[in-house]
Amino acid sequence: MTRFGLLPVCIILASGFISLCFISLSNASNFAPTWLREGTYVKYTTNQVGYAYVANNSNPLGSDTLSFWNATFGWRCISINDTIAKLSFTLNYTGKELNKVSLDNATLQLTGEVYVDLSSRAVYDLNGSLLGTTHMWVSANPSEGQEVVVWDVPPDKVGLPAKCNGIWFTTIQGRQDGFSLEGTGKINGVSTNFLILCDQDTGLMIDGNFGWDPLITSAGINALLLNGIVMLSDTNIALGPTSDPTNWPLIIMLATLPTIAFIGLFVIFYKYMHKKHKNRKIVGHIAFIRVNFAFCS
Repeated sequence: MTRFGLLPVCIILASGFISLCFISLSNASNFAPTWLREGTYVKYTTNQVGYAYVANNSNPLGSDTLSFWNATFGWRCISINDTIAKLSFTLNYTGKELNKVSLDNATLQLTGEVYVDLSSRAVYDLNGSLLGTTHMWVSANPSEGQEVVVWDVPPDKVGLPAKCNGIWFTTIQGRQDGFSLEGTGKINGVSTNFLILCDQDTGLMIDGNFGWDPLITSAGINALLLNGIVMLSDTNIALGPTSDPTNWPLIIMLATLPTIAFIGLFVIFYKYMHKKHKNRKIVGHIAFIRVNFAFCS
């Protein structure tokens, strides 16, 4: 093939290489979860007393103080395209007090809707105003120590190192491997402590600091304070394969050691007996030769 014949081949190979690089870079910057689709939902439950500061412009403090228990809260995907998802957030609860006035254990609900940018997890209200960055899910499958961004609203950006080794928890779908994000950063200029537990395969938040996530702002909640254990009570997201804590390679090795030891001892014993028997035959032959030699003499 002439050098002119090689030119089209080189162009094709170069184009393919550039395309692969572009795809790789695009995927690297795209954090859109593959499991998110219309109808996807997540619910969390707590039976302890919790508190919510509900926005109220007529209150001199700017919000009402709500106490509740037996709360179920979460989000659902209403619609989705390649770049934006519309989510609804709902808090169902048994009312205890509102501004220290009894709610007589009434069953109540707060709800709202937001838009979420799938590539950055930026949350916007229905008017297009930026509310913050959701951490209801984060980038999945981080390596030990890898930085995971949990908030990115200039000038504040918070990236926390993932701790993966030895992190697991039991969910409604079984024992799952996970990772934790812990540290301190600023949200809207205010120093905030972060503690988040996420599923390794999906990046879905299992437990942690829900109170400052912008999804709850859509329901008119300025802050959500939860006590006790918060459980992932229901979801149609497949969290990935169930983690088996059993160390099967070690068990198999320990189970086969006696067999290997027996075979080894048997081989040694066999060789020893075979050698001993062989030596007896040699001694017998020598004795026979000596007898015949003496007889001939």
